[in-house]
Amino acid sequence: MGDAAVWVSVAAAVVTVVGGGIFTILNRRGGERAKREPTWGELVEENRALREELRQLEERLERRLTAQDEKITTQDRKIFALTRSLETIARHWPPDHPVPDLDADDVEVLADSLPLPFRRRRRAAPT
Repeated sequence: MGDAAVWVSVAAAVVTVVGGGIFTILNRRGGERAKREPTWGELVEENRALREELRQLEERLERRLTAQDEKITTQDRKIFALTRSLETIARHWPPDHPVPDLDADDVEVLADSLPLPFRRRRRAAPT
């Protein structure tokens, strides 16, 4: 019975060492797989996905910019119309009447749009 117990212990030790070695090798391979470089096909697919995402972002940005351009164009037309109206009013203003008494802050903001006679006389800003 002594020899059999020794052989069982030796066999168990061999199985443990061999099993541990196999487990270690397999575990290292799994780690190597996780760290591997992407394949060419994977890179191409990622590139395509990124290009599609970029195209969608460009389309959204273009739509927003177009909307902003339309708003700016509308505002510019309103400012030009106001400028032309004020110039017409200034041309028809009777010479013997005083020019409008405009708020100094408004004149400062609209200085480029106001006709020259209307810019000269300013009401003092409220204090």
